[in-house]
Amino acid sequence: CAASHGSDVSTSLHQATMDNSPVLVDILLIGGGHAHVYVLKMFGMQPMPGVRLTLITKHAMTPYSGMIPGHVAGHYTKKECHVDLVRLAKFAGARFILGEVTAIDRFAKTVSLKGPRPDISFDIATVDIGSTPQSLLEVSTLRRQREQERAAKYATKQSDKEDSDGFIVTKSVSGGGAKRAAGDETSGGGSPAGGSNATELPDVHSKAELQALSNVTPVKPIDGFSARWDAICEAVRTAPSGKQFRLVTVGGGAGGVELALSMSHRLREILKERGDESVSLHMTLLTRGAAILSSHNSKVQKCMMRILRERNVEVHLNSEAVGAMPYVGTPGDGPYPPVGLIECVDGSSYTFDDCVWCTQAKGAAWLADTGLDLDDMGFIKVTDTLESVNTPGIFACGDIACVVNQPRPKAGVYAVRQGKPLFDNLRRVASGLKPLPFKQQTSNLAILGCGGG
Repeated sequence: CAASHGSDVSTSLHQATMDNSPVLVDILLIGGGHAHVYVLKMFGMQPMPGVRLTLITKHAMTPYSGMIPGHVAGHYTKKECHVDLVRLAKFAGARFILGEVTAIDRFAKTVSLKGPRPDISFDIATVDIGSTPQSLLEVSTLRRQREQERAAKYATKQSDKEDSDGFIVTKSVSGGGAKRAAGDETSGGGSPAGGSNATELPDVHSKAELQALSNVTPVKPIDGFSARWDAICEAVRTAPSGKQFRLVTVGGGAGGVELALSMSHRLREILKERGDESVSLHMTLLTRGAAILSSHNSKVQKCMMRILRERNVEVHLNSEAVGAMPYVGTPGDGPYPPVGLIECVDGSSYTFDDCVWCTQAKGAAWLADTGLDLDDMGFIKVTDTLESVNTPGIFACGDIACVVNQPRPKAGVYAVRQGKPLFDNLRRVASGLKPLPFKQQTSNLAILGCGGG
């Protein structure tokens, strides 16, 4: 392992192991997710001689996901819903490295960090970096690229039709045509037929479109969303008189519904504090499904739909968001038009000043180059021991893991429960024993926050 990292935040950086004994096994924790928080706590309570722990994480504070809606609603401060990983690593006797892992060499057993920093070696590694929603920019870009590819194929494709003289009439999209003998593969001056119709693809997005997309914020990583949420609150707090602030939430799962209600509560409280009735709030929730909360029963769906209506959150079902466009004003808009339009696959669109993106998540892109076996969404496939299906000694847990034989929704409750079997198996493997399988719970108590209670 690297001997030192001058910029790393840790008071235990030069500690050999948890009890200052010689290093026999290096355990590397990548990410500060819920399961790793448990592992660090337990290693602090039950040190293991000869084991050196190292935690690499992008952030010194990690959020507890279950408290984020309450933080958004104004019930908790940012500090109250975050775990201090520096203090926790010190308690565990672990080295703390503030950095971002960008690659794993599963054969050399090293990880690479972003920036000009040395690789870190390990004997056992575990990944708990959470998931990342596919951003609207990515969704929109992929859609535009597909549209342009289809248009290019259509533009260069020629339909051949034999006329009454036995010639082939070649027609291009532009409407021009030429006759050629059947079997002749060239037209005009001998260039391949259709060669003159090649289309140069334009840029995928204009600057105005990118500006509109920049006001669409994914809920993960939480730190990025938290900073944007502070800016949204300030924008409502300082909005000019007569302004209607339009906030769109994309995603009808538990996270999207909770956030919509929490944001509605907090922003309406801000408006009450202002006392300026000319400033208003318009909340919209878009979901691609025929109902919100698709993983819950119909009674829960109906109950939450009623609460959303009572809290003046406008819900649009069967509305899959696929892009954002700059808003083109009309004479009746008034002095404060919205920033943009969220485009849906059915052709409908919804105005917004800010948009929060809370949809299906995926794994980090860099995992694709590790050689670890991943599922279709880029999550690490693991056995019932939480060990990689194709790489012994590398574990994964939380949202980034796909337990092949026990698939479960991406939810914090499952990540927290994986902490104990992960801790037990890390100790077993470090002692030369085989990891043991665990049984994931099949159901869980779902607590849905409504913002103001």
